[in-house]
Amino acid sequence: MNIASKMGIEVIAEGVENKEQYNTLKEIGVEKFQGYYISKPKEMDKLLIDIKKHNSILCL
Repeated sequence: MNIASKMGIEVIAEGVENKEQYNTLKEIGVEKFQGYYISKPKEMDKLLIDIKKHNSILCL
């Protein structure tokens, strides 16, 4: 994280499966996450509903 931060590189943690992993990554400065802990795979129509519901753009 230190090297990426110094170089201005955005880091996305992939494959986050539980709260412990999420918390550890958060502690070292990761701000974006992907994985089962964040959201299980969804059908496209359900994904679009969630995007509209939360008024947010997701990294896909």
